[in-house]
Amino acid sequence: MTVRFQMDLKGMSEFLEQIARAGQDVDAAAAKAVAAGGDVVYDAMLEKVPVLSGNLKAHLVRTEPTQDGNFVSVEVGMSRSADVDTAIYGNVQEFGSASNPAQPYLRPAFDENKSKVRAAEKAVLQGEGFA
Repeated sequence: MTVRFQMDLKGMSEFLEQIARAGQDVDAAAAKAVAAGGDVVYDAMLEKVPVLSGNLKAHLVRTEPTQDGNFVSVEVGMSRSADVDTAIYGNVQEFGSASNPAQPYLRPAFDENKSKVRAAEKAVLQGEGFA
């Protein structure tokens, strides 16, 4: 199960252009910042995931940053190596079914931590000398 979230950081493109003009490695700093933001969501997700056997929790991951053009991203959620039963169980927990109420853990982990994600990313960028 892949759930994607997109977060727009207003003014970020102008900020990155200033960094590029300064000759600093924007890509490496952006990857570190995005990873830090992903860690915030991942940690929150681990706190919220329903634990019966621990199997679902064991299959939750935060990937390493990847870059596609100017876009740097991480995936937070179910591991791509999870078996079908675990993926179905995770989906039912997140969205519910006719006989089971939803116990969302992915969406709330992101929705409730947007400001913490931004703060983590900002802290990394400042630590990299982009202030």
